[in-house]
Amino acid sequence: MRVQKSVWMDRAIASNMKLMYRLSRERKEAMSRVLYIQASPRIQRSHSIAVADAFVGSYEQEHADDEIITVNLFEASIPNFDGLAVQAKYTILHGQPHSKEELQAWKNVDRAKEMAVSF
Repeated sequence: MRVQKSVWMDRAIASNMKLMYRLSRERKEAMSRVLYIQASPRIQRSHSIAVADAFVGSYEQEHADDEIITVNLFEASIPNFDGLAVQAKYTILHGQPHSKEELQAWKNVDRAKEMAVSF
């Protein structure tokens, strides 16, 4: 069953990548930035990363002027959205005084949010 599921998932990923590639070619205006998120800790052993790498390579050849930004979630410095960050969110949203720790936690979240919103 594991092998069948892996093959099915690889086909689904490949199909989605082909669709994204076709749609990107049909667009009248060019994509200027592509965010490629790698979400597998297996890197070289990951079938989904291998498929995505093939797509990104083909895309790069067709859209040489576009910027491709790769973010590996297992290597990126992403702040934890833990209890302190949640507390900071509600303290700030409700206009209540916040501690230095809460303010710093929320600044960390804001930095991550700004990177994501830039796409």
